[in-house]
Amino acid sequence: MKTKIAAIFCLALSYASTALADDTKGIYVGLKAGTLNIDLSGTGLDADTANTFGVIGGYAFGNGLSAELEFIPTTEADIMANGFKVGQLEIDTIGFYAAYRAALNNSPVFFKVKGGILSEQVDIKGNNGSISETDSGLSFGLGMGYKLNNQVSLELEYTLIEQDVDFISGGLNVKF
Repeated sequence: MKTKIAAIFCLALSYASTALADDTKGIYVGLKAGTLNIDLSGTGLDADTANTFGVIGGYAFGNGLSAELEFIPTTEADIMANGFKVGQLEIDTIGFYAAYRAALNNSPVFFKVKGGILSEQVDIKGNNGSISETDSGLSFGLGMGYKLNNQVSLELEYTLIEQDVDFISGGLNVKF
């Protein structure tokens, strides 16, 4: 499924014109909210999806390229076994991404692709104690957006945080 999403996005991006989503330089900040999906298949456990938010800060270099720093604060999800709560999982993430936005035929609609390095702190608390682990690795995201004007844009995005954790979000960015 994730491969199909990436292929569809790349195909759509190939139809994008040479006009970029934003060719101006500058700092931007944003808020996003969405659902963190945690896949524990193969462990005999299930995790609830968690509604959470993220904070983003970035710098647009022009020509659609930007650097972004994204922080998703502590997100909690219940861990279930056979319908009973057996623990709680908490995840904090911080990621540094290179992003590229391309518009379709000079329209306010644009596509976004990002890739970078992400660090996460995972804490699992259960009846038999707790486990805390820090991990880092590659992360990528695909999305689309709509420019309301030169300073404000809306974005919908899918971010693969790690192989078994993803974040589907909607957000608002403001450029200064």
